[in-house]
Amino acid sequence: VYKVPADTKDFEKLECFVKDINMVPFADINDANPYYKTSIETLFNTRINTYGVENHGTGQIVHGNRDNTTSPDFGRTDVLFQPTREITNAEVAKITARATCIFDNYAGKNNIANLDNHVWQNPIPSIPSDHWIKPTSSLFNELGIIDSLFNPAGIPDREYIVKQMLNAYLIVTGDTCEANEESPLSSDTSGLASENDFNCAYNKGIYMGVISGGQIVAKPKATSDRQELATHAVNLMSAVANFNKWANFSPN
Repeated sequence: VYKVPADTKDFEKLECFVKDINMVPFADINDANPYYKTSIETLFNTRINTYGVENHGTGQIVHGNRDNTTSPDFGRTDVLFQPTREITNAEVAKITARATCIFDNYAGKNNIANLDNHVWQNPIPSIPSDHWIKPTSSLFNELGIIDSLFNPAGIPDREYIVKQMLNAYLIVTGDTCEANEESPLSSDTSGLASENDFNCAYNKGIYMGVISGGQIVAKPKATSDRQELATHAVNLMSAVANFNKWANFSPN
């Protein structure tokens, strides 16, 4: 079950939204799985301010690269998205930061006009200063989204991804989770410390679970690939945009 927004115009409510473009270069993304295809194209075609995430300016949330080395971008070649490749903790953090506009949100809340020379309070010492995830990891550690044990090359499970995306969403929007959220995801998260996180993420539209044996489940300890993370990111971006939309709604 995936909740893909029908109208991406709502993304204009995001703080860092710049514009939509219309260019989908990935030769390995097709109609075989329309849910993933829609999500990947949505992320690629939504151009946002990437302040603090790459070299400032504007860029797509995901795009391909020209080489096969580990890189800050969510694809590894300039024509292939490689949707079934495993993802890393660093990729999750970067995509989460972009999808929530959390750098713009942080700057606005702290009256920071320019983040270029900002001194982060809790940079993670083990991550080199020139690593592409350094700004995001520093911000996320400062906000309590990750901790100093963060390993950029680690392979996250769904529990890790959901908790990180939910925490970023709550920080950016100021929204809250109920003490005892309920959702279909309790079918395989019951008893876990993260059960309420999964249920809240489901109710906010961030993580909609997967179909297994005819029912919606979380599969909290399973890993995700790039195409699945793309769908989670669209859900996250949509949840933030929709919250901003209704937070400013007035019936008059």
